[in-house]
Amino acid sequence: MGQSACVGAVGWVLRGGIEELVVGLAALAVLMALAVYVIAKIRPHSAQHEHDTHQLMAKFRELHSQGGLSDEEYRTIKGTVTDQLRQELGDDNGEE
Repeated sequence: MGQSACVGAVGWVLRGGIEELVVGLAALAVLMALAVYVIAKIRPHSAQHEHDTHQLMAKFRELHSQGGLSDEEYRTIKGTVTDQLRQELGDDNGEE
């Protein structure tokens, strides 16, 4: 870059270009934040979380079959976990 180009860039900044630069960078930051938010919303939920939930329910089933949980306790746990999974997956099926 020649000396005249440097002088031109400095002149642009001194003439108010810094405000345009700051506004442009702020707009870019907002767009990037929006992109991250959208990607996080549309990305499928982690298969690891579903696997962990399945293992947890298997342990509760085993505990129930061994007599460590009553029928009522097991039903309550199963219902709570199922409701949480539906909320996380957004699978309300229109029910409220």
